[in-house]
Amino acid sequence: MTAVPYRGRGHGDALVATGLALAAAAGIPQLFLTADASDWPRRWYARRGFA
Repeated sequence: MTAVPYRGRGHGDALVATGLALAAAAGIPQLFLTADASDWPRRWYARRGFA
């Protein structure tokens, strides 16, 4: 979780993008992520390709 004063600056996006790139480079074909169906992170992750 990103600390409140640092949200909205792209830190979370950079972290997720780096993790996805490292997984792809390592040949990991599928990643799993859990987010509460009623909470905002679910939509944030969906915009980054998670279903």
